Amino acid sequence: ARTHLQAALDADPRDPRLYAALAEVEARTGGPAGGVAVLRRGAARLPGSEALLFPLADLLLAAGNRPEAERALA
Repeated sequence: ARTHLQAALDADPRDPRLYAALAEVEARTGGPAGGVAVLRRGAARLPGSEALLFPLADLLLAAGNRPEAERALA
């Protein structure tokens, strides 16, 4: 799944659903930090995308980083 999602992102880096899906795979296989990294990359490319900011806040909370989760939603 990771390989296919990354290929899809390479083809269409403006689709927030692809970042969210890849982040979910990364979080499930390696923990929240991998998912956070993917969502941060997407948020940098698509600033203000709620489709990325809410899952980012969720993963930051899962990683125990409440202050950063709050900043992500501010």
